[in-house]
Amino acid sequence: MRWTPNKKLEKRQEERYQVSPWTLTWAEENYYLIAFDEKKNKIHHYRVDKMKSIELTGEKRTGRKEFKEFNVVEYVRMNFGMFGGDKSIVNIECRNDMIGTIFDRFGTNILVRPAKKEGWSEIEVQVLISNHFFAWIFALGDGVRITGPKAVMDEIDAMLNRLNDTYK
Repeated sequence: MRWTPNKKLEKRQEERYQVSPWTLTWAEENYYLIAFDEKKNKIHHYRVDKMKSIELTGEKRTGRKEFKEFNVVEYVRMNFGMFGGDKSIVNIECRNDMIGTIFDRFGTNILVRPAKKEGWSEIEVQVLISNHFFAWIFALGDGVRITGPKAVMDEIDAMLNRLNDTYK
């Protein structure tokens, strides 16, 4: 379901979602069902408070292989605002005084190395690319910047251009 401007919940799509549930998690002030979507062959999450008319199909649950090595804590860390996107390894440079913010988000079990620029560090993290991820980067101001891959840099540049056009 999704909210409409007149404060009603409506179907997000006509076709019913059919997924194999695996776990529940609390993130961003909401409960989420984490499930395997066999049609898309991927793990996906759904806000529990936006589910309606849930039915058990009696079919065998799928996704066992995918969930065998699944780590719910890492999954939530990769998601920004629990908005999914394409998974990508992203290179980020940050001022050394910002490293605590990076650790707060991704944990301390990430590789950190000195950047070419004095007083800066480089990290490499796996994230789900979304507007919320870019908003998080923007919120950190000029103390953090994405340095790769090029496709992600191009996407954030395009977003900056769209935002600039919006406020002209």
